[in-house]
Amino acid sequence: MFEKFEALNDEKKKTIINASMKEFVKGGYEKASMNAVVETAGISKGSLFYYFENKKKLYLYLFEYCEKLILNNAHRHLENNESDFIKRMEHVIKCNVSLLSDYPLVYGFVRSCKMEKSLNVVAEVQEIKAKTSEALFGEIYKDIDESLFRDEIDIKMAIYSIKATMFQLVHDAMRKNENNSEQLLKQIADCRRFFEVALYKN
Repeated sequence: MFEKFEALNDEKKKTIINASMKEFVKGGYEKASMNAVVETAGISKGSLFYYFENKKKLYLYLFEYCEKLILNNAHRHLENNESDFIKRMEHVIKCNVSLLSDYPLVYGFVRSCKMEKSLNVVAEVQEIKAKTSEALFGEIYKDIDESLFRDEIDIKMAIYSIKATMFQLVHDAMRKNENNSEQLLKQIADCRRFFEVALYKN
């Protein structure tokens, strides 16, 4: 469906994707202006509609693109079969932090899509979200070495807390426009050490 856009060179695609994410994050789906997208991307409005036909198709393409980007990036690490869940989550999050150099708004955009209330797109967003989340978290939770956790620990609650905290670190940094990757990676490493001391056997 989007073969014309996919045929563009990587840099041009990245420019259009980032310009589009910026506009959708700023005002949500309904308030987003295609005129603002083309102005930021430095292309004609005709070109944008040639690639995507309308705003809805652009929006849903972007959401699915970003979800798959995050999923594929995480999956490349998970192929290493790390069974220590805390280390697994640290590596997944660090791997995805690397996306920020090419797509600074990727997490902010995905988060805004998941909170979008517009009836024009909400059903499709939920459908894409369910599909990609199941694939991602199915991999993240696979073959965890539960023997590492202390006997008294509620492992299900511990896993939820680790995942939520590490993802929240990235979201907080993006919300504050803190694009210092080195500092964020240090916070993630500190978080990993905290959970190891709090939850694992000596």
